[in-house]
Amino acid sequence: MIQVESIKRFGPRKRLAAAGLLLSGAFALGGILHLGGQDGASLARADRVALDRMLLERAPLSAPFIDVSRQALPAQTHKQRQATVPEMDVVAASSVADLNDAFERASFELSEVRGGTAAVPRLYVTGLPEDLHVVQEIDGRKRAFLRAVLPLVLLANEELRERRQLLKEILALRRHGERLSVDDRAWLDAAAEHYKADPGDSEELLRRIDEVPVSLALAQAIVESGWGTSRFAREGNALFGQRAGAGSASGMAARDASEVRVASFADLMDSVRSYMHNLNTHRAYQELRSLRAEQRDRGIAPQGYHLAGALSRYAEVDDYIGKLRGLIKGNQLAELENARLASNQRHGGTRLR
Repeated sequence: MIQVESIKRFGPRKRLAAAGLLLSGAFALGGILHLGGQDGASLARADRVALDRMLLERAPLSAPFIDVSRQALPAQTHKQRQATVPEMDVVAASSVADLNDAFERASFELSEVRGGTAAVPRLYVTGLPEDLHVVQEIDGRKRAFLRAVLPLVLLANEELRERRQLLKEILALRRHGERLSVDDRAWLDAAAEHYKADPGDSEELLRRIDEVPVSLALAQAIVESGWGTSRFAREGNALFGQRAGAGSASGMAARDASEVRVASFADLMDSVRSYMHNLNTHRAYQELRSLRAEQRDRGIAPQGYHLAGALSRYAEVDDYIGKLRGLIKGNQLAELENARLASNQRHGGTRLR
């Protein structure tokens, strides 16, 4: 059975209204947001995906909130852009056939995206179908995986792009000697803390708040999840093989005798966001961030094939860099670097307002 629901993302809102956000069944953000019939897991997901990072979200927030009704939020300042936020169609498919049906109804063809003749539909696939690993046709399995993960990678990069643009606007004000507003200072401090940087080090913040090339994210998801067939990916939404924290009882245990636990996630988007945050903050990937900044300085969009050379410490796998680059070339992933999400959807669905 497949469920497709269209959800509007939360738009811009004041960031200092976060206090006491989860103390009751209602949210106070200038207006009142009522949780309708959510269980504890759903509430935890909403909290984890977005609310704990609320101060960072002066740019539109993309995490969908299912079964949430809302009143209009208060007017924003002149710097808080009133962008029209497109909807995301949430897809929960129990089989590969159902997943492919959702892609067909969305007219989602990778060949058209690669050729630059079509944008990627705004599909938010919550999890991989249980039967993905038994699909016999290799090309069909690959196509299903790429169509499921690509929109999520683009969505995460869209969020980073919005956040980076806001950072650049605030830094420009500071560079020109203008006094920052309370909201701007609070956002800058929260961003620096979240990305583990000094709020006064603008160059380092710009190195950390940036996109991850599509080809690189897809290649790493392929390697770490076995094209989505691993138990960790199917049962724990773990696309990138991230380990649970030391001594943590959470996550999923390996079936062998090792003590390794792989972090699990509420849905696939959680995994994508966590992976990108890891690359943007962990000291092991400082070289990747430097290479990406160098490409930016030369006016070049960051390229996954090049940045893969800085990921030797990501996994204890022989020739990990070679595997990533081989996947990028062998599966024409670089052709997806310029893909963008559609500005709106071209098909219907059950709309949650």
